[in-house]
Amino acid sequence: MCVDEDRESGARVGAELLGVAADGLHREAAAAASLLRLLPPGDIGAQLLRARALVLAGQPETALRVYGSVSWTEREAPVRAEALRLLGRWEQAERCLERSAVAGCPWTVTASALECAALALDRGEPVLGRTAQQWAEKALHGLPGVDHPAAEEPGGPGYGAERVAMDAAHARCLLAAALAAAGRFGAALDAADAAARALDGLGEDALLRGLDAVHRLADALFHTGRRNDAERRLGEALVRARESGQGHVAGRLELGLARARLAAEDVTGAGRWAERAAESARRSGGVPLGVDAALCRARVRLAAHDTDTALEAAEAAVRAARPLGGVWRDRAAGRLREIRLVRQHERSGTTTGSGTIARSGTTAGSGADVPNGADVPYGTDVPYGTDVPYGTDVPYRAYMTNASGGGGRKALSGREAQVAVLVSEGCTNQQIAARLQLSPKTVETHLSRMFKKLGITSRAQVAHWVGVSASPVREGGG
Repeated sequence: MCVDEDRESGARVGAELLGVAADGLHREAAAAASLLRLLPPGDIGAQLLRARALVLAGQPETALRVYGSVSWTEREAPVRAEALRLLGRWEQAERCLERSAVAGCPWTVTASALECAALALDRGEPVLGRTAQQWAEKALHGLPGVDHPAAEEPGGPGYGAERVAMDAAHARCLLAAALAAAGRFGAALDAADAAARALDGLGEDALLRGLDAVHRLADALFHTGRRNDAERRLGEALVRARESGQGHVAGRLELGLARARLAAEDVTGAGRWAERAAESARRSGGVPLGVDAALCRARVRLAAHDTDTALEAAEAAVRAARPLGGVWRDRAAGRLREIRLVRQHERSGTTTGSGTIARSGTTAGSGADVPNGADVPYGTDVPYGTDVPYGTDVPYRAYMTNASGGGGRKALSGREAQVAVLVSEGCTNQQIAARLQLSPKTVETHLSRMFKKLGITSRAQVAHWVGVSASPVREGGG
């Protein structure tokens, strides 16, 4: 009798602990994960809930070990995929979502569609044949209460109108971010407005469940020129994330605040937030967050005219981005080329008090062509308009000093050199503004100054100038 009573008592205590942990999952994620360790390893429900808590607490690797020790169902696929995404294991995350994104109960399909949208955004490529925008739209239009009557998942805790509103807000934030990432800024502006209204209409518990949506909305707000609103929302969300122990999103919020401070030309503040994001990446093991933090730090140091440290940070980002592949590798390599170009510009020659480059060497004949592969000695002046094939080793100074075919020209600033690189990549003024966290008007000002300094009149000539001046960088920076 005593044994039976002990078992019943133990089961009762276990059920109470499970209930407490489930109730506090989003309010105290780290504490919930610790509490669930007290339950027997054979309690599959407790272990699956613990894995969820570990993902929220920013411990995705530990969560995956828990998932590996128990049998999990398709209902757990979105959370397991999130852990893999945070670690940058794109292919594994995609495979995890193959079934749950297209079949199963409505709530699992919706959660999987949201995770597919997040994965497509982070990876920079379609997932399971659909873009981030398409997945976000699927999640939004498949929600109970949006396109058809609300219904609770049988046996599922905490579902209902609040969950519908939360998932709808999350889907709208992902949609706004996807449109901004695709360069559809007008549509992104409308989507961001709708997403902001949806988030503002949530209660506190629902907001804690959807903190990951905030940095997606902030991305869209940045791209559509609303930095102040983005920064306010990021700051408020970070307070909530810290108070609730949700480490899975804290690093992204810190990184967003670094971008906001950099856009406000607060280099010191941007540096502090970038370092905090890097520390969050180290704690969680999140490779994508670590790469983004290193790239942000490179931008901060570049803004502070510390090109040596900027170069070190960009090189670290390139190394870390290799296993991520695709756009991550290209983006890190692009930042490295950009910094090398600016550094080359700084070291390419001496400047006079008025900022003009001192000319030296002999002048090539006006309109002369430079053969493919020819080496032009450092200091040689090449008149602007000379046919210089891509890949020819023409020193930065030699080309820039003769942009107008006349006397010495003023040196480009570091920011103007960054704008030049992005122009050469085919970016519009709006895209450049989003990348550099500037207003489109400021980009126009930089372009105008650049045209005057180089004595040119078109974006095509800017691209030609970058191709020539950066040719050694492109060969060595890939």
